[in-house]
Amino acid sequence: MQVEYKGFVPQAGWTPKRVAIGSLDSKSFFDKFVATRTPVVIVGHIDDPEWKGSKWDLSYLSKQAGDSIVDVEVKDETGAFGKGNKVQMTFGEFLKGLKEGNQDTYITTQKIEENEQGAPLQLFGPPLISLKEDFPLTPKLFGNMLLNTVNLWMGSSKDGTSSGLHHDFHDNLYVLVKGKKRFTIAAPSDAPYLYTKAKISKIHKNGLINYDSNTRADGSLVDGGDSDDEEPEMDFENNQGINADLYKKLLNIDDQSGSEEESEDSDLPAPDWGTLLQKGEEEEDSEDYDLDAMWANMEALQQKYSGGSKAKKSANDSKKGKASDKEKKQDPGHFSSLNLVQVRKNVSSESLTPKNLKKDKTLVKNYPEAVKAVFSTFTISEGEMLYLPASWFHEVVSLGQEKDNTHIALNYWAHPPDTESSEAPYSTDFWQRFLFKTFPELKAVHEERNSSKEVKKGGEKKETKKDVKENVNQKSPKKQQQTTPSKGKVVQGKGQSPGGNGPQGKGKGQSPGGKGIQGKGQNTGNKGQNQPKRKRDDSQGQKTTKKAKK
Repeated sequence: MQVEYKGFVPQAGWTPKRVAIGSLDSKSFFDKFVATRTPVVIVGHIDDPEWKGSKWDLSYLSKQAGDSIVDVEVKDETGAFGKGNKVQMTFGEFLKGLKEGNQDTYITTQKIEENEQGAPLQLFGPPLISLKEDFPLTPKLFGNMLLNTVNLWMGSSKDGTSSGLHHDFHDNLYVLVKGKKRFTIAAPSDAPYLYTKAKISKIHKNGLINYDSNTRADGSLVDGGDSDDEEPEMDFENNQGINADLYKKLLNIDDQSGSEEESEDSDLPAPDWGTLLQKGEEEEDSEDYDLDAMWANMEALQQKYSGGSKAKKSANDSKKGKASDKEKKQDPGHFSSLNLVQVRKNVSSESLTPKNLKKDKTLVKNYPEAVKAVFSTFTISEGEMLYLPASWFHEVVSLGQEKDNTHIALNYWAHPPDTESSEAPYSTDFWQRFLFKTFPELKAVHEERNSSKEVKKGGEKKETKKDVKENVNQKSPKKQQQTTPSKGKVVQGKGQSPGGNGPQGKGKGQSPGGKGIQGKGQNTGNKGQNQPKRKRDDSQGQKTTKKAKK
């Protein structure tokens, strides 16, 4: 395992700061938290004018989106979610079940509409399609960060339901609309101690975790060579470095059920990368990409790994709220083998300190390296948000509101930035080229916001001290006669720095976002791996990491 993580690393007892939304703009948010890879609880919801999530109760949602067809996750025989067991029903039927007290169903990520070649046509699926007037396509807080998807999370729980410990592949802005959520998190640098289902190959500087697939730190593809190159090139003509795991990542497919033999099947169609980029390479600024050509060659793979995802579940299964045997799946590779619910029972404590972890004899016996992990547990409430950088491990325990036990959250996933610049968050234009070509509405939002920044900066008037005093005097007439004009120095009005449409790096090609799927194989602790050491940064009162040895 190659560990390069250079972001924030907590020590025992740390919990995220709580910061008011009014104190943040996109630049300060990026500089303080995104660039440093530091989780933060934000008090208040996104302040975009489109946000109307406060309206979301069962009655309103049923009226606005009740006819939407949704995939609903159901608990397995152990009473746990997160196994990929899903049935199909209308959103209205799901909401009716919640109203009647059903706590065995849960709305999570949804399939999105695709064209005939399998290319994504949406950034979110049902029921959000029917609610799109209630939230911004991408929040102002993200600035120049690029959206991956928007998702709705909704269920009912009186005593708390655990998601299981896992990590995601994108930066997450989690907006809690109803209920409470108890998070237990751990930094990407603790991944070697958390026994993921699949074997980790690399942890990037920004924390993004790779398994068998080979990506840059922002999740874009690199060739079969060393991804440490500052400006890696892709061999599009010969399709080098493209394998089944990368295909599944591009298609946003979780490989939760296939056998090891299936996942290693190399008889897969190759994408026509050469055709895709032919015109784009001839003219650097050209946006004339043949996206259909790329997706046409990936259709067969989608069918192979989705297990016939387009097939309808039986009516009986949908009505009973049970998943058929064929739909029952195992934990995805980015889930941990640790059962934190059981650990808490074993140590009779909600606090998962290293000292308490050592008290769990079963944990020490089966997962001896787990006692080295540093967990932080905290709760966010209705009206708050959590920013969690890509590949931070987290277990979410959902607690419904007292009125009807429901809990509702909306989250934005963004492609993980790999620079420290809020103006140019990505070292290549890989994602921007794909997203702005495929989703012109997303491009329009970014251009409008950046244009507004330019106008604000260019149109500001230079003020003198006299101007400043006169403005004050207008507000305070009683002091006007006592004020003497001043010939002081010129004071330059401060404006926001202009935004940008993203860097023009050397990355080539386009690809839709995905969760990233991993290869098989159990991580057995990775003893002896070079890991970042925790140290105290006295200047900021936070902990940072030393550069890991390669």
